[in-house]
Amino acid sequence: MSSNTIEITLLDKVYTINCPEGEEATLQHVSHLLNQRFLELKQRNGLLSPDKIAVMAALNLTHELMQSQSQIQQEQQVTAKRIEMLEQTIAQALVSRTENASKRLR
Repeated sequence: MSSNTIEITLLDKVYTINCPEGEEATLQHVSHLLNQRFLELKQRNGLLSPDKIAVMAALNLTHELMQSQSQIQQEQQVTAKRIEMLEQTIAQALVSRTENASKRLR
């Protein structure tokens, strides 16, 4: 897989990084979102160094990721229960249909 070099800006510092071909726009977008997070933290905590801002942003983003993963897991469990209920309903309907068909043939 080939890669391209792109420039991103985080907290007014320009970084040149390698990027997989075709992912340039996505990486630019993600870096913009990350920079927004950095700027929000800098505005709220003006005395933090850039390193501490990066650590705080990483912690916040990781926390949000964990919450999202937990929510997805809960939704998957609910969906699995719904599927199980539907399967049981279908099985019961098939049994009832079979029993009714057997009674008619007698």
